[in-house]
Order: sequence, then structure tokens, then C-alpha cells
Amino acid sequence: MIEWESGEKRSGGWRTEPIKHGIRKQLLYSGSSQNVIYLTYREYATSEEEAYARAPFYQDLTYDISNSNEIAFQDIKITVESADQKGIRFKVTEGPSF
Repeated sequence: MIEWESGEKRSGGWRTEPIKHGIRKQLLYSGSSQNVIYLTYREYATSEEEAYARAPFYQDLTYDISNSNEIAFQDIKITVESADQKGIRFKVTEGPSF
């Protein structure tokens, strides 16, 4: 899983502690078949009291990596090193800019 957040002003793009108000974004690995990678994108609104998923902000993604092993979605780019039904190895090559 890749997770990143936006909302409160801060330096850098990645955050290790939860934000009080903003958007939490996730890319979840769902598996692969030959040269096709399956991901699910989820987006949550966060507040001090709770974090909740908004149903319209779930999206299934499919990437054919037979020609290129780079995946880009919104403000993130990853290079897939390997993927099978057990997991994925990747490197984040570009992260969110805040």
C-alpha cells in the first residue's frame, strides 16, 4: 500500500503522523495477471474526530506494464520492480507536491 495525505500546510510531501483535517489517499495492490497490475485507489476525508471513506472516491485501476513498468496516478509515479499474486516490489519515483 502507498498512502499519502494533503491538507494542512507542511514541508515535504510524505507524512508519518496523521493530519487533523485533509484528505488521505491510498493505492492498494490487488494482484497481477501476466503483465497487468491491479490497484485500488481510495480517498478518505479526515477530521479530528474521525476518518471516513466516501464511496464515490473508490476506483479500481488496471495497468498493463508490458511496455513500461512505470505507473502514474494523480501526483504519484512508481516503478514496478516485480509483481505476483503474493505482492509487489516498487520504487516511488515521484511523490506528491504540496
